[in-house]
Amino acid sequence: MATRGITTIDAANAFLLEFIARYNETFAREARDKESAWMPLKPNMDLDYHFSAMDIRTVKSDHTIVFLNQTLQLVPDKRGPSLAGRQVEVHQLPDGALLVYYNKARIAYKKLAAPPVKVAAERKPKRVAPLDPEAKRTSRRRQMAHLHTSTR
Repeated sequence: MATRGITTIDAANAFLLEFIARYNETFAREARDKESAWMPLKPNMDLDYHFSAMDIRTVKSDHTIVFLNQTLQLVPDKRGPSLAGRQVEVHQLPDGALLVYYNKARIAYKKLAAPPVKVAAERKPKRVAPLDPEAKRTSRRRQMAHLHTSTR
């Protein structure tokens, strides 16, 4: 296009029509089989499953997973097995929507505002009596004493 001095979109579009015609004259070949190779989709095919970015996550014991700094609480089917410890697929659609699958079956979830808080037993730190400066020096001298003794 540069050699022809094409600088506008309209001129480029006109050139494209001419170029395609010349290209097809040179490289086009008749198909061996005239019948179309396209096959119809199955009516229940989940296209979101196939046309999305997929990552794998392991379900925690509280049925949560973390994806992109979001905590998702899975809502498993009551009749199905527990998903704790199992791997699920998180699919992200081009519009940013998230879908969660287990064995290609979609799992319902809800976004949590914050991760669940685990309440642990409160531990009290051990209190150590502070050493007075003289006791610190004496203790340090004992630790270093073996370096100054000679063994003959």
